Amino acid sequence: AADQVPVTLAQAVLPTVGNLALSPDQRQAIEGELAASATSCDDLAALAESRSLPSSGIIGTMAPRDLPPELADVVARLPENRPSRRVTVSGAEVILMVCERHDPAGLPSREQVRQGIEPDKFERLAYRALRDLRRAAIIDVRL
Repeated sequence: AADQVPVTLAQAVLPTVGNLALSPDQRQAIEGELAASATSCDDLAALAESRSLPSSGIIGTMAPRDLPPELADVVARLPENRPSRRVTVSGAEVILMVCERHDPAGLPSREQVRQGIEPDKFERLAYRALRDLRRAAIIDVRL
């Protein structure tokens, strides 16, 4: 099931209480900035560091079922390298990003499959072009 596939996660923690608390406008601005510019976990971690957000960045690999239920639901449906909406937890709002899903079945990722197919396509194209050149060639043998 989706809640058992381990995922590598990154998070941006937006405090709502305490000395580091951010105003609702600040939290909304950070969410908007992440939605507009974060296309990887490194982007999310860099933005969190530039804004001095505590406990933010890449947090490691875990199964969604090991997360609090409100976060597990978000992670299960979240595409890779896309920031989530703000999720309220005690004392903060959290924006999550799935860096990578680790399929225990050992199936290759979409990118790995693509990298395996491209060389084959180019080889077939090259072979076809060479065959067509040979057919079109006129050999003039003079003795």
